[in-house]
Amino acid sequence: MKKEIFVFAVTLMMLSASSFAQTEGTSKFALQVSYGYGTSTVINGSVSSSLGSSFTEVLGLYRLNENWGLGTGVSLLGLNGNSFDENGNYNQTRGIFRVPVLLTSKQEITQKTHFIVHGGVFMSKIFEDYFDYLNNRVENEFNDWSLGVQTRMGISYDLSKFASVGFAYNLQYNFASFNENAKSLSSKMSSNIFDLSLTFKI
Repeated sequence: MKKEIFVFAVTLMMLSASSFAQTEGTSKFALQVSYGYGTSTVINGSVSSSLGSSFTEVLGLYRLNENWGLGTGVSLLGLNGNSFDENGNYNQTRGIFRVPVLLTSKQEITQKTHFIVHGGVFMSKIFEDYFDYLNNRVENEFNDWSLGVQTRMGISYDLSKFASVGFAYNLQYNFASFNENAKSLSSKMSSNIFDLSLTFKI
């Protein structure tokens, strides 16, 4: 899962750079591509597990004024790590698709350096989830969408009037149930991600 997300992120960054490097940048629109690593805490039955996480997000941004804007797009979150239950030790892999809707803020620190904040909600869906035990694999199905909140804080630096690079801390919390029938599998989870982003004015 992590390999697929990494390839997806690199491809998007390369396509974005080649497409928008020559743009005049007078529009209120921008494209932001982020990629990061961190950890996520999930609940399986009575067991709380910490899983390594990889994160890719593509946002379309609209500037309302000099300091405030709106953003929406898609993100992929890949989780992987080891834990245990009554059946023994297992390795868990989970893939999550999310659609965020965010309020964005950018405050000037210097002429080229800015403090950035994103905050809002997301809709989320698990598209793969399975436990690999020593001798077998157990796959879980989640049919419902879920609701969560996220916030992102960091620093961006203007490489030119067309593009900027940023580094940020991204906190996400999912609090709704994906599937009421899967009582032993809770959708409540939190993710702590450090990400690197590229933003291009369109």
